[in-house]
Amino acid sequence: MRFLTVLHLNEKEKLQLIELWNEVYPDILQFKSTYEFDKYLSKLKDVRHTLLFDDANDIKGWFADFLRNDERWFVMMVSSDLQGQGYGSSFLNEAKKHFDSLSGWVICEHEYTKKNGKPYKPPVEFYEKNDFMLYPEVIFETDVLKTVKMQWKKN
Repeated sequence: MRFLTVLHLNEKEKLQLIELWNEVYPDILQFKSTYEFDKYLSKLKDVRHTLLFDDANDIKGWFADFLRNDERWFVMMVSSDLQGQGYGSSFLNEAKKHFDSLSGWVICEHEYTKKNGKPYKPPVEFYEKNDFMLYPEVIFETDVLKTVKMQWKKN
């Protein structure tokens, strides 16, 4: 496994990230095309992508940090078959070396399912273990999804 940080994603990387996204996130968040994914990426300002590749050079994880409302935010995902092996914490620990705080949205409810029909397990405990605080009063909600703000701050 190896990590690589890039400022821009190529088409092959985008296709692999869409596949990974659709595997790990709830089915209501699926990307159906690269156009949809590009539209999502275009909203991220000052973005930096860190990719986790396996020995076959396939993407198994993604961490993207970006600016939103004068804060450093991130999105992260690790392939289901690699979760629990420290790769998510490695992404976060590397980002913590570069920033004084990191913010993100986390799904807290258990009512969602993944594309494969299995329940989506909210990663709240994982983020708390990695020193993130939840702010349940700061909610981002759409007609299909509810998330809560989380944040890590350097001591």
